[in-house]
Amino acid sequence: MEQNQSDEQKNNKRFQGGFGLPTVLAVGAVVGILGFGLGKQTGPLNLNQYASTNQELPQDLSYQSVEEVYDKLRERYAGDLEREALINGMKSGLVKAADDPFTQYLDAEAATRLEQNLEGEFGGIGAEIGRRDGQLVIVAPLEGTPADEAGLQPQDAIVAVDGDNASEWTIQKAVKRIRGEEGTDVTLTIVRDNQSRDVTITRGQIDTPSVKSEMKKGDIGYIELTQFSQDSAQEFHRAASQLQQQGAESIIVDVRNNTGGYLEAGINITSEFLESGTVITEQRRDGEVLSTERASSGGELMGVPAVVLINGGSASASEIMAGALRDHDAATLVGQQTFGKGSVQDLAEFSDGSVLKVTIARWYTPDGSNIAEEGITPDKEVKASREEIQNGNDPQLQRALDILTQQRE
Repeated sequence: MEQNQSDEQKNNKRFQGGFGLPTVLAVGAVVGILGFGLGKQTGPLNLNQYASTNQELPQDLSYQSVEEVYDKLRERYAGDLEREALINGMKSGLVKAADDPFTQYLDAEAATRLEQNLEGEFGGIGAEIGRRDGQLVIVAPLEGTPADEAGLQPQDAIVAVDGDNASEWTIQKAVKRIRGEEGTDVTLTIVRDNQSRDVTITRGQIDTPSVKSEMKKGDIGYIELTQFSQDSAQEFHRAASQLQQQGAESIIVDVRNNTGGYLEAGINITSEFLESGTVITEQRRDGEVLSTERASSGGELMGVPAVVLINGGSASASEIMAGALRDHDAATLVGQQTFGKGSVQDLAEFSDGSVLKVTIARWYTPDGSNIAEEGITPDKEVKASREEIQNGNDPQLQRALDILTQQRE
């Protein structure tokens, strides 16, 4: 890294969670919890290329009206006020005014949680949260975590936490309230299918590997990706090589309930199946193409028959991989409609440890589709309930096995 780089350049990292993560009530919002996103491990960014069309805004803000509100609040408020909380509140309010669920101000504590989430270690209930239609929702529970064992499902709306109305909460506030010491309880009031219910969950330490693999029947290998962490691409490559050594001639990749992670990991894993070609294109809101991410040549699984399992909890990097493999005819998509996160975030770190996660572009699949809000439709739609999967009767996985078996015959 060159010595003359500015502090701003040094402190920028690319995300796309997540959300978001990014982010799971502890990763992206795994509770732990953040939001969710998808990041990209790269060198310093030239942020000038991402400048939006907000040139009409003044370069400098007038703080007079803000100071007037501060003075009146300090003079007249009957309760106790904390300076740091007020400052963080002003920053959060400024960012919230952008009206984008993936543009967020994270204080130092929340930023630390985001980093822990992407490293795959965090405390909480083990579910990722986001926003959909103005509501806090479960994006996906992580397999084997307290949230999963309590029966939380993708798209469950969170309306209260420990009896407190959460309808107006930010993702960060929800994360803060849901997180807590291992062994303590938190009660979420959720709405599913227009019915409200309370779910009490005992918090735990969440430590989940991002890649799991095994041989299925015959010569079919199976790889489950729980998130796109810093090491996921290497772990995926290793798992694919081991499965092929065990005789795998076709592959199932399971990204159900995978809410994203690092963009670079998603691109590298997608490249395992492709000889070349576009993985995603990033565009500014005015339509200008910012960058085109291409597959590296000659992947380990190039030409290998493949099925990708997706559902409503598949977001961000999962959707990038699924969309690229679909558009290149490299895999069949089986399952249900994905979440629909089609934007790219940048992380700007500040001297106090806080972070601004800001949407800088939208991404498009190789055929030019942006899946924001809509999600990706599977080639073969197969519904599956949590109970079916837990009881060993997974109709989506079974359909994938059938497809690959028929292709072999």
